[in-house]
Amino acid sequence: MRKNKKVLILHENIGFGHTKIAEVICRDIKERFPDFNVLCTDVIGKDYPFIRFLIVKIYFFMINYVPFIWELLHEKNNSSYINRFFINIFISFMKRSYRDILIDYKPDVIISTYAFSAGVASKLKDEGFKYKLIGLITDFSVHDYWIYDNIDYYCVPNKIAYKQLSKSVRKNKIIITGIPVKKDFFNKKDKNQLKNKLGFKINTPLIVIMGGGGGIGKIEEINSIIDKININCQRAIITGTNIKLFNKLIKTKNNNFTKIYKFVDNIDEFMDACDLIIGKAGGSFLSECIAKKISPIIYGSLPAQERNNAEFIFKNKIGYYPKNNEELKELIIKLLKNKNYLNKYYKNIEKFSMDKASSKVLQLINNN
Repeated sequence: MRKNKKVLILHENIGFGHTKIAEVICRDIKERFPDFNVLCTDVIGKDYPFIRFLIVKIYFFMINYVPFIWELLHEKNNSSYINRFFINIFISFMKRSYRDILIDYKPDVIISTYAFSAGVASKLKDEGFKYKLIGLITDFSVHDYWIYDNIDYYCVPNKIAYKQLSKSVRKNKIIITGIPVKKDFFNKKDKNQLKNKLGFKINTPLIVIMGGGGGIGKIEEINSIIDKININCQRAIITGTNIKLFNKLIKTKNNNFTKIYKFVDNIDEFMDACDLIIGKAGGSFLSECIAKKISPIIYGSLPAQERNNAEFIFKNKIGYYPKNNEELKELIIKLLKNKNYLNKYYKNIEKFSMDKASSKVLQLINNN
């Protein structure tokens, strides 16, 4: 092991999962390899804040109003040809900022949790920069925006992603690691103590509803469905950075057993306290559920990657994926009435354990 190795972690705060996973890797490197120098950064956000603002606005507009366009952009033929053309234009435009970081920091290893950043780092290797480049896939499947010649290794979550990626990339470049999550998600805490800490009744079922860090998805719709269920339960609704939704739910809250939250940094405690958790199929959220060994109900997910994530969870009997309001309502009633269903998929979840994910990624970073 070489001391004082320099590691550059690239992510972009466009959707919170990429950033969250990058921060996990950053924290774990500092803890395990204190002699390493680590820089974790989002180049677009820092150097081109207006461009990131536009990207986020366009992203949310597409997934909320024209999701078929987002789906179209991630179809194999489109992402391989037409869209790669436009991505290369953006890469050429923003390459200067990435180049400046490389000249100043001189990394030995770059790990990227975001496909675009990995693409820029790949292109810059053609200019003579030398470093090990690792792409860390943060979803349960791999789209073609990740395919670049100069990525040395890919960290993928499972065998299915491995098989999918091996059609375009040499197998010796692909390593099944899982998706890294915070250590807090591996420590199971007492449900009753946490219910009490969070201000909920111990003997009443608690349903947690969330839509990722951005508070997107069908949170209002899910809440409305639960209103129609004639079963005594409590709700924690986490709206993330969606202040508009938070204010709307606060105004319309009609009972004392519902608590509305903005962004929280103790999701692990809510997961341990809850009896049911309902959310969209972000790779980070699902990995955290697997680490906690709980079966999520996936509802209100986005097209493309998240649809693939949801189908993976459903097909492998890790969680539930109701297709409409009636299915969701019936599922919630069944799970609340029969607690045996809550642990039905426990053994399946164990097969996809994420507990070694971070250490496998760190081992790859550490190898010369």
